[in-house]
Amino acid sequence: MLEAEQYELWGEDLQPVTFGSLYPTEKKNPSGPAPRLVVFFVRTFFCGPCQDYILASVNKLDLQALDEANVSVIIIANGHKEGIKGYRKAMKCPFPTFTDPSCGLYSVFNFRCGLDIGSIVAPGYKPKYNKNVLPVQLAQGFLVSETEEHLLRPEHG
Repeated sequence: MLEAEQYELWGEDLQPVTFGSLYPTEKKNPSGPAPRLVVFFVRTFFCGPCQDYILASVNKLDLQALDEANVSVIIIANGHKEGIKGYRKAMKCPFPTFTDPSCGLYSVFNFRCGLDIGSIVAPGYKPKYNKNVLPVQLAQGFLVSETEEHLLRPEHG
């Protein structure tokens, strides 16, 4: 984790932050447990399956329950920093979202980044959160990216 803490991400305010600076230090609920951080990584802003993942998981979290348990949630994706605002709006995401344009943090955790889906786990495998078939997911991803032109521009630094 020490290596990960130093990686630079970009926030919606278009300012750089280190991953380590995102760890919560103050309790939202004084009588609750110590502050914790849950991080959702998605491959890229306009990946259709990633959008299904956000819609099926992150958007269903109980904000009040998270606050009471002193849990902060952030989203980290790969894409252009100017696309964060449009992505959050399109996904109706209530949580702070950051981008890792270099994919450096992804590499520390050995996560895939960008649109490289790698080898298929098993023929016909489809996670439960994927509500649509691949062509529909691809179309959705493109539609979201077209509404926010910055989502399609790669950022490398």
